[in-house]
Amino acid sequence: MSLSVDGKHVENYNRPLRNGKIKDDVFFDRCFEYAKRWGLSFHPMIYSDTIDRWIDNFLWFQEMFKKHDICWLNIYLLEVRNVNWTKEQLQHLYNFFKFIVGWSFEKSGQTAENFPKWSFQHHVFNIFSPFASVGRGTGCSIQSTVQLRLGDLTHSVCHRAAYKPHEMWRFVVENDEIVDIEPINSNLMVAWASMDMETFPVCESCYLKYLCTGQCLGSMYEAQNTLFTPIPTVCAVEHVKIKAVMDGLLEHDIFRHMYNFTSNEKKMSTKLYLEEFKK
Repeated sequence: MSLSVDGKHVENYNRPLRNGKIKDDVFFDRCFEYAKRWGLSFHPMIYSDTIDRWIDNFLWFQEMFKKHDICWLNIYLLEVRNVNWTKEQLQHLYNFFKFIVGWSFEKSGQTAENFPKWSFQHHVFNIFSPFASVGRGTGCSIQSTVQLRLGDLTHSVCHRAAYKPHEMWRFVVENDEIVDIEPINSNLMVAWASMDMETFPVCESCYLKYLCTGQCLGSMYEAQNTLFTPIPTVCAVEHVKIKAVMDGLLEHDIFRHMYNFTSNEKKMSTKLYLEEFKK
């Protein structure tokens, strides 16, 4: 299980309370004490409007891990894949991800040769996901889990895309017992189960498609009115992330070892990337 806490430097902006109460140091200490007690990790979201604070915010997390005797790896980073990223914010995103690569390498104590295998074994901050394989058509886990809304026991595409048109089936309940399954949109369920983001419009011809971890279906629907068409600004986010990680790996002489550790498809995307940025 994870705690959806974004960190001291961004929390009160990203997740403000309706009553106006500020989450202070006492709140955060209680969060980390709770995480330590139950062996939980943290899952902050990297939001566009506060991306310029994220290097300081990440280092704050590390200070808190040390203070509460929690492993420094107990944090999973995910950029918010919404439409509203600007060029200035993308530059901050690049700086942050490149910083994380170098920081992780120094902290790990690994050699450049051993770092790729070690980073995959420990899922380091979700930062090296472009080089990892998940065995699904999406970067997220919706095709291997059931996104069940408990209020009416309906299975939608995912939690963020759980709008009325995206309901696929529901459990039928009689006398407080589940007795059957009612199909709602079988065609969508087939598309949901079999889709592969590498074949989406635009993605199909993108030279980074084997490195890209994909976009958010709910965000695409909200911005584009379709589940399956990527948002151009989010494409920019993923391109910037990949470039930052690659540049960080090159700077620390890890890149060639990471390259040798990846699949043939990812090697192909990597070669195309390097050729494109030589121009």
